[in-house]
Amino acid sequence: MKRLRNQPPTVILIVFAVLLLLWGAGPAAAQLDIGFEPPDYQGSADGVILTGQEGWYIPAAGGNPFFVFTYDGNALQLPDNPFGETQFIGSQNLGDGRNSRAQFDFDWSQASVWTVSYDLCGRWAGTGAPQNNLGSFSLQDSNVARSFIALNVWTTITGDSWRALYQVYNASGTEQIAFLPGPEWDNLDVNHWYNQSTTFDLDQNLVLSVSITDLETGDSATVNPEGWYLQGGSEPGTWRVPTALRFFVGGPTNVRGNIMGFDNLVISPAGDSPIRGPRTKSVRVPTDWSLTMD
Repeated sequence: MKRLRNQPPTVILIVFAVLLLLWGAGPAAAQLDIGFEPPDYQGSADGVILTGQEGWYIPAAGGNPFFVFTYDGNALQLPDNPFGETQFIGSQNLGDGRNSRAQFDFDWSQASVWTVSYDLCGRWAGTGAPQNNLGSFSLQDSNVARSFIALNVWTTITGDSWRALYQVYNASGTEQIAFLPGPEWDNLDVNHWYNQSTTFDLDQNLVLSVSITDLETGDSATVNPEGWYLQGGSEPGTWRVPTALRFFVGGPTNVRGNIMGFDNLVISPAGDSPIRGPRTKSVRVPTDWSLTMD
């Protein structure tokens, strides 16, 4: 290989300029990609407790643990994920007075704009009508941080379909529950895997874009919602940057039956925030169900 001093001066200047750019750019924000696969994650058909594996824990809110299951013969009786490998995480509401929670710390302060995506699948295994909420994904600590909840609820009392809603806030910081981005987020099949994606800006405190993909058919939809703020609204002030994320399986704590599985969690910095432009209005879905949020 030729030594640098034997190169023409122009090449030396180019190399020096590139090195300066790399030095000035600083470290890139970390990307997280978790498939819940061995050897990092230990699972089984009956489930191995997720708590304590690779930093996952039950938050101060308490609750039952999530488990790492193998797709093959899993006790939750969820089907294979077309984009899964051998394992996923999930839990069932046992009706024992506690919901299920799995939390993971992440440094959201590394960037302003993030995209979070994950695969999810749900079903009702109880008797009678299904009880809300089915499950959720959220930024944490939702008591003090800029956050939203991707909230999954039942569409009908028969338990054969559900909808993927968003609990967000308006500009003044007032909670806005049960926004449906569009028809593609409604009447989702049970025992069927989807991928859900959310892009948000912690500086603007806005949800910028949401997407959903049917992992069986490949059908996908994306919406840029209008006025979907994170907790704190347009002027979040003392509301902090979140420090964690949480998966949740809910419902009344005395009713057994809700089941959810999650896989392929990916968090990536989404670059500079896009210029605000025309946005799509979404539909607020009325419900008289009692909602347990996260």
